[in-house]
Amino acid sequence: MKANILIVEDNVEFAQLMKEHLEENGFQVEWCDNGEDAFVLGLKEWDLILLDIILPKRDGLQVCVELRNQNIDTPIIFLTAFGHESVIETGLSIGADDFIVKPFVLDTFVARVKGYIHRHRLRQQPKSHQHRSTEAITFPEGLEIDPAKASVKRNNEVIELKAMEWKLLQFLSSHPGRIFSKEELYNRVWGEEAVGVDNTVTVHIRRLRKKIEADPKSPRYILTRRGIGYCFSDK
Repeated sequence: MKANILIVEDNVEFAQLMKEHLEENGFQVEWCDNGEDAFVLGLKEWDLILLDIILPKRDGLQVCVELRNQNIDTPIIFLTAFGHESVIETGLSIGADDFIVKPFVLDTFVARVKGYIHRHRLRQQPKSHQHRSTEAITFPEGLEIDPAKASVKRNNEVIELKAMEWKLLQFLSSHPGRIFSKEELYNRVWGEEAVGVDNTVTVHIRRLRKKIEADPKSPRYILTRRGIGYCFSDK
């Protein structure tokens, strides 16, 4: 079944470029150019919504909030030219799943879209249909990561992670003790070359710590190696 994608972008030329490229890769794509239409269309069933922030009639942040208030759980990725930490933090806190910072390479953009849709469909499958290939791993002080179910618990309490938070945690925990720079993490986890967008990594690390650490200001699992990067401690 072809995946359905909604693009919300008021730059007609840019929107058409994305639309054509996605359609060439087998997606069904609909496009609108303002926030009011985006909210109405967003209530339908989609595999992914690509949402610009600065829009006529209603901005993307407001659209995202209103869709989440309607219990719409479709993955939402903001398209933005602003990669500041505050913008990313705000977007994630209101329910966005991730950011794609403009400009971007179209082939890499399509690869990320495919990844999001694949993960979203996997999570929608009944647990009995998911193949268990790896047992859950328990780390010191009650952290449990189950790669097969894409689930995380701390002291037997389920922790809800967004798709990229999960992917980042899974990657770091799969390489305990190894230090990765922000650029390496962005390249390996987000699948893009990091060119002035490492704020995305910083914000996701901070949000992940808030969810899995007993004391985010003094982390136990995700450690900072100042001037170098981040590593996961399993000791």
